[in-house]
This record gives sequence, C-alpha cells and structure tokens, in this order.
Amino acid sequence: MNTETNTATTTKISQEVKIISSTELLNYAQMFKNDNCRLIHIGAAKIADKFELTYAFDKEYTYSGIKVIIDIPSDGSNENNKIIPELNSISDFFWCAFLYENEIAELFGIKFNGLKLDYKGNFYKTAFKTPFNNPMANKKIDIIRTPKK
Repeated sequence: MNTETNTATTTKISQEVKIISSTELLNYAQMFKNDNCRLIHIGAAKIADKFELTYAFDKEYTYSGIKVIIDIPSDGSNENNKIIPELNSISDFFWCAFLYENEIAELFGIKFNGLKLDYKGNFYKTAFKTPFNNPMANKKIDIIRTPKK
C-alpha cells in the first residue's frame, strides 16, 4: 500500500489495487456500495492477449481499486473471428458505471451482462468497430479518391 501525505492539508491518501477474478466482481461492487464508496473510474487496457479492467473507488480520501484480468478468447480460425469476452455490469450498484461500460464495450469489444443502459454500439462514432481490439485499426489504410469531372 502506498501512502502519501499532502503537506498543505495533511490528508493521508491511501492507494491499493487488488487483482480479483471476474466471478468476484459483483461481490466486490456490492461490498463497495454497502461501504458507501463512490465509483471514481473504470479503465481498460489491452495487454497482449488479455484485457485489464481497473475499477477505482473512493471513501473519505481513501482510494481502493480492483483489477480484473480477462483473456481475449479466440476460436483459433483467424484474428478477425474472435469470441466476445463477457463481464458482469456493476451498473446495478453504481448507476454511473453504464457510461464507462458502454465506452469499454464499444472501444474494446467486451460485452457487459446486465448493463442498465446499453447503447448497443451507438455510444461513439468510430472509424472501426472496437478500435482498441481491432487488427484493422493498427494497419495503415490508403484512401483512393476519384477525381471530380
């Protein structure tokens, strides 16, 4: 656990992140809700063949984080034919989570089960579907324009 002291206000700031399994996510969300914590942020990153989702909570200047690491499943046929990874939504416990979860769903292609308000792919306009988990987004695409007559 890292602890910093801000000399201007002498407030102790505590930070810790615990790695949990995807099956534990709803139990932890319920625990944070019961403890009157607030959801600060949900962040996502694609690292090699895994997704890391970090959930940040706060109560009285005490930060608590949980990290869920999920494999990027593949059916083995090709890079474009991936099985969609799924995770339970915490929007039952923290209403504002629907914003983060819709964003992650559209940018990374993770499906959130039980999402209270699902934009079904219409939250963002992107050039590619799931640009942070799309091999086409990493390739240069040349656009050929036809001259006007």
